[in-house]
Amino acid sequence: MAFNKAPTEWIASWSEDGTTASFPLASVTDLTAAEADATTGDLRAIAFRLVESLYQHISGLATADAPGQLTITRNRFESGTSIAYRYLLTVNTGVETTVTAEA
Repeated sequence: MAFNKAPTEWIASWSEDGTTASFPLASVTDLTAAEADATTGDLRAIAFRLVESLYQHISGLATADAPGQLTITRNRFESGTSIAYRYLLTVNTGVETTVTAEA
């Protein structure tokens, strides 16, 4: 099987209508409704769960099925009762799609 770039391959039940993209919370490993709540939720938890879910998905793929232009590596650090995760996302793009940060 070859790499499939469709969002539905990576996030179950992904949908978009030209204005809004959405997916069920259950599509992201361990993401809870409380974490994703629009008012009282926690963006840090959402980012962690989403990146971890993508990392797990990519890690479970055979090399031929993995995205050649996207890699995610993860390091885990433990200190007493604290655990920290560091992710490195590398995305190769063409010059015409390069995003430029504003000063």
